[in-house]
Formats: sequence, C-alpha cells, structure tokens
Amino acid sequence: MAYRRTVELGLEDSHALLAATAPPAEARANWEALMAMLPFDEVNPNTQRAMPAIFSNLRDEPGLTERDRMRGAFKFAWSKNTRMLHDLRPVLEQMRGRGIDYRLIKGAAVQARCDRVGARVMGDVDILISARDVTAVEIAFTEGGFRRNGHSYCSGHSDAVHFDSLNFNKSGSHVDVHVAEYKEPTHLLRAMLDTQATAVAAAGTTILVPSAELLALHAAVHGALSSGETDLMQAALDLAVLRPIIDTRLLRQSAIDTRTLLALHRLDTALSRIGIRGSGVTPSTADLTRAEVASRVERTARLAAESNSVIRRIRDRQRGEEALSAVAARFPGHRHAYGTWLRSGQFAIAERQAARRWGGFLSEPEGTWHGDEARPFLDRSPGMIGSPIAAQALDWRFRVRLPGPRRWMWLDINSPALDRLDAFVFSNGTPITRIVAGDRDSRRIGIRGVSIHTEISIRPLWTTCRECYSGLDDLTITLVPDAGVA
Repeated sequence: MAYRRTVELGLEDSHALLAATAPPAEARANWEALMAMLPFDEVNPNTQRAMPAIFSNLRDEPGLTERDRMRGAFKFAWSKNTRMLHDLRPVLEQMRGRGIDYRLIKGAAVQARCDRVGARVMGDVDILISARDVTAVEIAFTEGGFRRNGHSYCSGHSDAVHFDSLNFNKSGSHVDVHVAEYKEPTHLLRAMLDTQATAVAAAGTTILVPSAELLALHAAVHGALSSGETDLMQAALDLAVLRPIIDTRLLRQSAIDTRTLLALHRLDTALSRIGIRGSGVTPSTADLTRAEVASRVERTARLAAESNSVIRRIRDRQRGEEALSAVAARFPGHRHAYGTWLRSGQFAIAERQAARRWGGFLSEPEGTWHGDEARPFLDRSPGMIGSPIAAQALDWRFRVRLPGPRRWMWLDINSPALDRLDAFVFSNGTPITRIVAGDRDSRRIGIRGVSIHTEISIRPLWTTCRECYSGLDDLTITLVPDAGVA
C-alpha cells in the first residue's frame, strides 16, 4: 500500500485537534485562539470535520465563541449517525441469526467503542465480512429494506464485480460492506475478523467491533494514505479518542504483525510536527527498515497483479463506435480530446487537463448563468451548455459560466431517474460525491473553490449499459443560494 511520504497538518489543524481532544482549559484556549485567527465561516475542511468533536469536548464550557453553531454541527452528526445505526439494527440481527461473523469498523466502531455517537462526522457505516458470507449478507440487507447500489443486473455483467460493489442504502442510511480477503489493507482486515470481537451497545442494539488497537491502526492507514482532503485530520481525531483504551505494547506488536507500522509512524510524525502527542509507539530503526523492505516487496507484487486490473478497467469504461461517431458529429467542443478520453478509459487526469487548458471538454457557453432552474440536456439556457450526446456517452456533462468565482457553489440536481439510479458527480475532473438512488439529500452537491467556468459530469463508474442506465436527459440544475459551509 503506497502511503504518502509526507502528510502535513498546519497551525489551524493543531488548534482544532487540541480543541477536540485536550483537557477543557487547554481545549478552550485553543478554540478561542482559532476563532481569533479567522471567522467561523472561513475554517478549513479539517476544522469543519472536527466540529462535532470540538463541541463534544467543550459542551460544558460556558460562553464559548460560536457555541450555537458548533452545537448545530454536533446535533446534525448525532441525528444522522443514530439514524443509520437504527436502520442497520434489523440487518445486524439477521446476520447474527444466520451465524455471519462481522465487524463494524471505522467511524461507527470508533464512536460505539468510545461511547461518542455524534462526535464524529460519518457519511456511512462500514462493515467487514468474509468472502464466504457475501451472498448471505446481501440477502440480509435486502430483507432489511436496503437496496444495493451501483450493481447492474443486466445479463452482460450481473456477477462481474460482485465483491467490488457491496454498497447498500435505505433512504439516507448508507452502508459499505468490505470483504476482508479482497480489500486493502488485507493483513489488517483479516486480523480484525480473526481476533476476538468486542461487543458494545449502540443505538439500541449490540454491535461487534475490533479491538481499539486495530481500529487505531486502520485510522492510521487512512491517514497515511490521505486519499481524501480530511483523512489525516480524521485519523488524528480517531487516534486521540482511542488512546485512553489502547495498550501501547499491543499496538506496536499489532502494527508489526499487520504490516501497518509505517502508517502508524507517519501519522505520529505528522502529529509531532505540530506538537501533538501521537500513539506512544516508538519503533526501532530495525523495525522501520524491515517495514520499508516489506512494503516495497508488496508494492511490486501488487503493481504486477494490478496491471491486468487496470487493463480491465480501461476496457470496461471504453465507449463503443456509436458514442465515438456521435462525438465526431455533434459534440460542441474539443471533439478529439473528448473522444480520446472516452476511448482510453475516462481517466481523471485527462479530464483535469482539459479543464485547465480550455475550461472543459465542452465549448464555452454564451451569456451568464445566475442560478435559475435549468435543463442543460433539453433546453438552451444563458450561461450553460449541455452535451447533446450524453446518453450515447453515458456522460451527462454540462458547463456553466458564472457571474464570478465562488468560495462554494451548491447545486440541487434532480431527475425522476435518480429515484432508481446511482450516479457519481465530477467537477472539472475531480470526484465530488455520489448520488444515491432514492436519497434526495445526496442530490444537493457542494463544490468548493469554483471559478467562473465549471464543467460538471454526472455518470456511472461501474460496468453498465444504456439499457440499465438511462433516463437522465431531464436533469434539472438549480443554484442554491447561501447554503453555508459544508
């Protein structure tokens, strides 16, 4: 697993972390120092991520700056997290009745283990299972009222990605199911399933979670990878709340056994740079050297194994001659670049290059869009242009010209088809979010740091066909005024 060589946190992150985790007097001082640095509305995404934890830590402190807004962030997180755990309860009871071994991991597990439901931002519940139980787990979710997302059931590819697409939703409750044998970091996930679970009470039921040490290592892995903007901050928060119940000697040995010592060391190093205590594990030079060698060996083997996967992914995302002919005949923009992108597997780097060079694949729209409701694939609207070949390319792409740049742009994206279809949303080649079928809350899209020209693409990522994925031409787009900070 390729961890980042350098992962960084800054002064604002230091204040936010200490406000969320330090004893009350020190935490309060850091919060007030942070609010003296910048207005509440200008805090970075890391601080936004920490807001429920900051309120949870300081809730008994009177007269705090912006206390009511912090409290609102906590109440929202508590309500959402509790709802998801309540919706999951009948599924867990079915799994228990069927003898299915599982563990809740990541956010839900950390909150339940530390009795802090609501003190953590959580977009979904993550469950870990074994490959032998995949079919039984899918049945349990279906009978529990959940729908499987992103898995096409047409005759061409119903079983092709059985393990790759185990995501379920029930209205606003989302669950990601991870298969230990197929998901990285496999050594750690297998250890989570193989070692004895801890049973804890949460949201009116009993759930099974891994040990605090393994949860901390999983947080460290995600922090060291830093795939998302706030991953490092969330890893630091999780480590801080787990630290009081962690056995440091067991944590060190578990890190060595599960090959996650480098991840833990890199998280600790990032925290030490801003003067914050890490895990307490001090690996020897020999330990780190062995871990580096093992990491290089694994990385080489994985790259060889993944080469076929990359080829398959390109092949699955390629569009046929009908789509390419439509590009050549009717696409209003940079036809050659767009056709090459469709033909070569739709990789984000080419999409981002087009956005930097031309503002997007589509030509620049005439006029200015002021946010009124528009249907870019059916009507002509000032300041907006939509792809006329969206259905052929399975890429509902539109470009807008705004009156000026915006710190945030919030859009409501709606279509009756989204009651049955999942979709992924990209802005200038960067993935923004996933729209989940039937979940209307997921159709409000927030995009940070928007220039005058923005090109948005709504499309599937999994293997699918036009028969399975259709009906988005009537999409309506509306700019949401004053939606606030995400």
